[in-house]
Amino acid sequence: MSGIEECTPAEQLLASIARAGYASIDEFIARLRADPFADTMELPAVTEFWAVPARQAS
Repeated sequence: MSGIEECTPAEQLLASIARAGYASIDEFIARLRADPFADTMELPAVTEFWAVPARQAS
């Protein structure tokens, strides 16, 4: 072992959310929620990591 620990994908996501300025994971998740009756478009499968957008004032 080289002594350098690699982060898991979950740890990478949590770190990205924190760097983006969200106060908590719950705040980030709340912004992901949508009305299922208003937004029913099917999303393509996630095939790679994506960048967490910075928090914007609401």
